[in-house]
Amino acid sequence: MYQMIKLENNHTLLNLTPMVREASNAFLNSHGLNYFQYLRCYKDGSISFLLSDPSLFLRFAHLEAPLVFSSLKEDHMHKQTYWFLWDEELPREPVKLAREDHSWHHGLTLVKRYRDYYDMIAVAMPQDCPNPSSYYMNRMQAIEQFMTRFSVHASDLFESMTSNVIFLPEVNRDINYKGMCFEKEHRYSFGNTYITSQELKCLTLKLQGCSYKEIANAHQISPRSVETYLNRIKARSGINHKAKLQELILSCK
Repeated sequence: MYQMIKLENNHTLLNLTPMVREASNAFLNSHGLNYFQYLRCYKDGSISFLLSDPSLFLRFAHLEAPLVFSSLKEDHMHKQTYWFLWDEELPREPVKLAREDHSWHHGLTLVKRYRDYYDMIAVAMPQDCPNPSSYYMNRMQAIEQFMTRFSVHASDLFESMTSNVIFLPEVNRDINYKGMCFEKEHRYSFGNTYITSQELKCLTLKLQGCSYKEIANAHQISPRSVETYLNRIKARSGINHKAKLQELILSCK
């Protein structure tokens, strides 16, 4: 017998919606977007989320069908991050409902894969666009920077998100969930050394002006660990100059 998802209307994650909307609205409006999603999927198939509008998720929550779509392709298998457009990669029905019932057109999702979970961070635009790929390409850097900053400045929301995980029956899980998480922490090779995904996350935020404390709060580690990661990167790479560290980040993508 199908076991339905236990998700009451007053669920903590749903109650966070107004705060998620407040935290993302200025960015969305400035770039002609109208939807924001931060979805965390764990290696056991369970999920947690921060949504600016949960209505479509709730509409599908009690159906015997996947709620999560990671669009894992052959050329993504060894990548730590990748992007995909909803129109090109998602099943027709959720894309159609998103467009017709919610005016979410041409959604774009950034996937970030780790050892114990993977994040799917998405935005969408409020109207049809003749060339969505070009539209997003011109805004992709700004979108990714916002996604990164959001994890810092909304650390209280993240704490609530990670403390309220939703169990999904097998039929509702991402069909790729068993292969999405890496067996060990992902490493990026450069020269004769490497940088881990955790170190890369900390370096990215530091170069965006975040303090050790802000970075630590965003990733639920200690400020001392952040300092250790950053010193380790500089020791391994021999790089201290900001511009060169920026180049290092770009080479890891």
